[in-house]
Amino acid sequence: MDLFCIGVGAGPSNLSLACQIQEEIAQGALFLDREVDFRGHPGSAFDCAELQVGHFQDLVTLVNPRSAYTFVNYLHENGRLYNFLNAQFHGVLRAEFAQYLNWAFQKNPLVRGGEAVREIRFDGEFRVRTDNAVLDARNLVIDIGKQAQIPPQFHGWTGPNLFHSSELAHINPEVQKKHVCVVGGGQSGAELLLH
Repeated sequence: MDLFCIGVGAGPSNLSLACQIQEEIAQGALFLDREVDFRGHPGSAFDCAELQVGHFQDLVTLVNPRSAYTFVNYLHENGRLYNFLNAQFHGVLRAEFAQYLNWAFQKNPLVRGGEAVREIRFDGEFRVRTDNAVLDARNLVIDIGKQAQIPPQFHGWTGPNLFHSSELAHINPEVQKKHVCVVGGGQSGAELLLH
């Protein structure tokens, strides 16, 4: 299959691009992700936290407010628009936004979940091999997301007493009864303290 674009990973950036391409061109691109569903922050215990951005900063609204892939349309198609408006939320809960991203992931025919990329080669054009296909494209867009990072000097210490915030949901609940030291100043660090 010869495409103008292959996306490796369907995180928020590539998912946004997939939605825009699907509405503008509707063909010639494919976005591959090893997961069968969108996974925003697996292992996070902060689903009740609000996003740091507003609901208009979704996948497509700033580029095309009339898109079928807006957060507002997601709420409408799922019968939740009036409830969302009447609840007078100050922000969007992370869990709600993750459901929106999974909705767009499943809805877009250019996104193929459950398709792990095994090899990428370049010889005038990109050749991408998965378990199920060999695809050629003129352009390649990579969106594999961030990896949890713990400084190398602490790798031998990781476990129930030293872990990345993305692992909190998998750690023994006894950690809530302990004194903790949070390293980092991002949203997850602040939410970890509040948890």
